[in-house]
Amino acid sequence: MDVIPAILSALSSLLWPLIVCFLICYFRKHLLKLIDTFFDGKLNIKVSGFELNLKENSIQQGHIILDLQSKLVEMEKKINTLHPNSETNVQSNISMRKRVLWVDDSPSNNSYLIETLKMNHVDVDTSLSTTDAIERIKQNNFDVIISDMGRPKDDRAGITLTKEIRNLNIQTPVFIFCGNWASTNLREEAKKAGVTDITSSGTELLAMLPI
Repeated sequence: MDVIPAILSALSSLLWPLIVCFLICYFRKHLLKLIDTFFDGKLNIKVSGFELNLKENSIQQGHIILDLQSKLVEMEKKINTLHPNSETNVQSNISMRKRVLWVDDSPSNNSYLIETLKMNHVDVDTSLSTTDAIERIKQNNFDVIISDMGRPKDDRAGITLTKEIRNLNIQTPVFIFCGNWASTNLREEAKKAGVTDITSSGTELLAMLPI
């Protein structure tokens, strides 16, 4: 009589491992595909409404971290030179919701910066082209406009956009966020076209914005 309980107890102890082995075998192809997807960087996550794979996500985070590190010392030096009432002014600006138009044919490249703005009570509209941006600007009031510099059909698209905005007699601040070469070599041309400022640093861009 003691043999049957012992057998049942042994079978019970083996039940869960057997179930796990069965599930692994049954879903083997799906599990292998998931593992391959993970290590290939094809697993997507959503940031501020844009889908990024792991590789793109890591690159953007890496750029932001390096940027923050390079700007930290500068920011600490500038803190002591701020106007005594600057903290009050910043709090006042945050309490008033602002609206930004960000023009870039690859908006997912700016996912983390856009998310940072949204977390600070800023509404961000995105546009993929100069033509679309101009139509939006005619129909809406934006506090700030941000643009990339080059696009496939125009390597000075940010400057072109700014000229069209100024031709409409619209004085909304325009900031260009672009690569190192453009921010250095096209700065003077951009300023003459009416660009408020130009930078290749995400941290610097956020600090520039009058919002």
